[in-house]
Amino acid sequence: MLKNEFKRILRSRSTIVIVFILVAVAVISFFISYNDKSAFVVQLTSDSPDLNKQALINLIDSYKGNTFIFDFWYTSDFSTLFIMILFMWMGISFSSVPMLQKDSGFGNFIITRYDYKKYIRDIIIAQSLCIISVVFIVMVLMFVIATVMGGGISSLTYGIYKLSAAGSIVIILLQFLELIMCAILINGISLLISVWIKNKYIIQIFPIVGFFLLPILIGSVIPNFIPSVTKIILLLIPLDTLKGIYMILQDKMDFGVILYSLIPFFIYGFLFVFIYIVNRNQFTENYL
Repeated sequence: MLKNEFKRILRSRSTIVIVFILVAVAVISFFISYNDKSAFVVQLTSDSPDLNKQALINLIDSYKGNTFIFDFWYTSDFSTLFIMILFMWMGISFSSVPMLQKDSGFGNFIITRYDYKKYIRDIIIAQSLCIISVVFIVMVLMFVIATVMGGGISSLTYGIYKLSAAGSIVIILLQFLELIMCAILINGISLLISVWIKNKYIIQIFPIVGFFLLPILIGSVIPNFIPSVTKIILLLIPLDTLKGIYMILQDKMDFGVILYSLIPFFIYGFLFVFIYIVNRNQFTENYL
């Protein structure tokens, strides 16, 4: 079942469409960065006596494909749009699958021939593999397009660190790995939440409502009573969770900063394991 489910999802029209949309969002950001670089080149022809031409030349030389990707993730609003579109796709395509299969009777057909524990495990693994595949394909396409538009890759200074070309590629890879981990955990939680939420439409919007809107709402109310929890609550919003690497680049890379950036993943992981156990135990006995 796992192999068939994975192939079904990966070959679906929604998967092809989401890859195209995510790459398109990134390319728009790259065009803005390309225009910024072009503006620096035009500025280089200026006769202004205050112009530091050598510094501007160095800036232009360092404004390569990896800079375009850094700009996309850390300084533009397109990364926010990118993450929200990815999570909307997960909610619509993945989260309500077990409930839809159960309502259609197909789930009952499977369970009478297949153990529920294996059934839900295979769905989680198949969807996770699909998320990994989509993010990997998008990452490769983004890197190729950014490298072509930027004229290659180079070393760059970001925050308090000067990164070599290889170092910046490692950071980009870590950023996508962080995105994959976050997406898989949130998708798993949304998929299993049907143990309590029985409405398929609520489940489909749960990745956005439960992990974007609700934390923002809570983060704007609770701090009025307990100000000390503000940072942790806001950190649980994926838009901030996925800025963990950016936060490390802006500060000294000590254990405290790294641990703080990993807090959301510990919480997401705990929620996933807890809900998985509840879902597995309840539906193993009461699915039919």
